[in-house]
Amino acid sequence: MKREEILTLYHSNPDSIASYIEDFEFRYKALEFRYKVLEFRYKVLESQNIEFRERISELESQVKFKDARIEALESQVKSKDARIEALESQAIEFQERINELESLLNQNIQSNKKPPSTGTFIEKKPKTGSSQEGSSKRPGGQKGHPGSTLNQVEDPDEIIFHRLHKCRCCGRNIEESEAIGYKTRQEFNIVVMRKVTEHRAEIKKCPYCNCKNKADFPKSITKPVQYGITVLTIAIYLRNYQLIPYNRIRIYMKMSLDLR
Repeated sequence: MKREEILTLYHSNPDSIASYIEDFEFRYKALEFRYKVLEFRYKVLESQNIEFRERISELESQVKFKDARIEALESQVKSKDARIEALESQAIEFQERINELESLLNQNIQSNKKPPSTGTFIEKKPKTGSSQEGSSKRPGGQKGHPGSTLNQVEDPDEIIFHRLHKCRCCGRNIEESEAIGYKTRQEFNIVVMRKVTEHRAEIKKCPYCNCKNKADFPKSITKPVQYGITVLTIAIYLRNYQLIPYNRIRIYMKMSLDLR
């Protein structure tokens, strides 16, 4: 309304002017309240926006870490593939060697089965008796005899530590965390004389998520105590190539190398 209209209305009807002012004041307060509500909602949204930005930054950091972890795993996979190929190649060589030894063994067996007329002209020496007296016992372990097995030793010749680098639960670096224990496995091997290698896999507790982690043992170490590849190779050689009985091989391993 214009000023002249307000003055005319005031002189003619003051009550209407008072009502108009009261209505205006009510509408002003309503707008003021609405403004405060909008201002409060704006602050809430602004706070949420800050939280969202922080969360986005955290997620981006996790994505970068996961990408690095994926690259590391891909590198490990490539390394494992190369190792598998090398082991497969070794397995083929071992199989060829086994076939060769089995062929020699079969030839020896066949030559022993030939009748005297087809053999070589070698005069057989008369038997003068065996150095080992006969026994009424059946071959093998006797009932009630004390058993023996391969046990871990307290003083291994060599200790190899297998370290932990990442937490298996949350993926974070725990290299600097102190180990809370070790899981041990021992591999008995031969290097001129008996050599016991103890493998210790670290056990660590993640300081971030409290997950308990244990390092991996090598693939070839599957038991708490076992023979190494050198011992197995010698045993196979003595049995399949030299045709030495199992009992004599066992005696040799025990007396010469202190292996049971």
